[in-house]
Amino acid sequence: MHAHYGVPETFTLSGDHDTPVAQLLRITQQYARVAQAGATPRVQEALTEIEDAIADQLAALDKAAEDDWADAEASGNAERRRRSWRALRVS
Repeated sequence: MHAHYGVPETFTLSGDHDTPVAQLLRITQQYARVAQAGATPRVQEALTEIEDAIADQLAALDKAAEDDWADAEASGNAERRRRSWRALRVS
């Protein structure tokens, strides 16, 4: 895999449904950061705004995941999910 300015040319997405979205946002954020180096002042400003907006969206995803986890813990769903993953004991 070649990398241009520290950004990989190819990548693999993995995880559940929302994880690839966060991965793509992080990659896009990195590209926007790298592209600022050779950009004209106005384009550099636009890329900075894009990078900031992506950071806000990533924070929103993290907050939503934390809130979902807290709701699951409060309702008891998280404990039921944890139990469902435990192996059954056979006597």
